[in-house]
Amino acid sequence: MEEVVSDLLSPLAEAPYRDESLGELYRQLEPEDLLYSFMIGAAISTLASGASAVTRQIRISSMANCPGETRKLIPRA
Repeated sequence: MEEVVSDLLSPLAEAPYRDESLGELYRQLEPEDLLYSFMIGAAISTLASGASAVTRQIRISSMANCPGETRKLIPRA
C-alpha cells in the first residue's frame, strides 16, 4: 500500500521542480502503474511476513532441541 501512496504523492513533490502543473502531473499517472505498485507491495509484504514466520519457527525448533535450557517462546508481534 505504501507504494501506491508514494505514487500518488510523487506529483506533489515533483510539481515545484517541473514546468508542468499539478493537474498535468496527475493526468500522467496510469491506473496500470498504480495496480503494478500495489501488486509489488503485496508480494514484498507476503514474502517478508513469510520469512518472519519461518525465522520464528526455526527459533522455536532450535530451543526445543536444547535440553536443560530455559525455553521461552518468542511472542508474536
